[in-house]
Amino acid sequence: MPSPATTKETVTSRGIKYSYRYAAAQAGKPTLLLLHGFPSTSHDWRHQITFFVAKGFGIVAPDMLGYGGTDKPTDPLDYRGYLMSRDLVDILDAEKAERVIAIGHDWGTMPTTYLETLHQERFIAFAHLAVGFNLGRGFLLEKMLPLFKQMFGTELFGYWAFFNKEEAAGILEKNIDSMYDLLFPKDPALWKTYMNPLGAADTFITEGKRVETADYLSAEDREIFRESFSKGGLTGPLSYYKLASRGLQDTDGLGEQLSNDKVKVTKPVLYIGGQQDYICKPEMQKPGMEKICEDLQFEVFDCDHWIQLALPDRVNATIERWIEAKGLELERSA
Repeated sequence: MPSPATTKETVTSRGIKYSYRYAAAQAGKPTLLLLHGFPSTSHDWRHQITFFVAKGFGIVAPDMLGYGGTDKPTDPLDYRGYLMSRDLVDILDAEKAERVIAIGHDWGTMPTTYLETLHQERFIAFAHLAVGFNLGRGFLLEKMLPLFKQMFGTELFGYWAFFNKEEAAGILEKNIDSMYDLLFPKDPALWKTYMNPLGAADTFITEGKRVETADYLSAEDREIFRESFSKGGLTGPLSYYKLASRGLQDTDGLGEQLSNDKVKVTKPVLYIGGQQDYICKPEMQKPGMEKICEDLQFEVFDCDHWIQLALPDRVNATIERWIEAKGLELERSA
């Protein structure tokens, strides 16, 4: 089924080419800026694009930096939040998009968070799927893994140590089906065995192990995934993990301005988490969001990490009702 949005490209103020899906907003409707995570493209938002374009909403759904038709720098410093948030504002400005709601999933919530802190006035609301408010500052993987082990009995982010290695991209590219199976398993609890513990994801993917994938994915979805990452590789996408694992997010000189003690999000914020997400646990997201977000609606669905794919109808309806409840649509002119 063809997408109701068109594919466009623009070059941002720092010289990065972005590819994105675009549909103009009809009178009174806001534009949704849809930011995917790892390892995805704008294809992850196919259900939301179809639904909201039919309702008259505008859509800007980029292939995020490192993915799809967008440029793929190999230096993790190019993926810092303040730079990507500026890129996204540049795209919106190029389309003259007004009254925008930024919606991020997974790693897409990191630039969403920087939009909330550095460009809040440019938006009318924000939504986070799976991951909450996430500046990613003061984080060093080598310190966090033992802390998580103490707290949860497992390293929780054990797979990050694999993704942080220079050789990880080549291993993943050689075992693309194994990677796909592990990231989108039919049984979400497999993450507790193969993603949380240190060294487990390395072994699973290097040995080319296979498991049954989620029912909400089709054979075509797998082929789109294979094609995208066989062309673009995984070096760019893994830069997000290297950036965070090595504490590089803090090198932007904005530490004082972006202190969690000083940041407040006054615009409406929606969070939707997955009860069967065994990495981005909703209960870990809630305390920080309640502290920072003055107008927060917090929802947890009975699904895995890939919320907009697993329960698209419920996600779409929840977002639409929230937009209506917050008065984020304008009355049409007579």
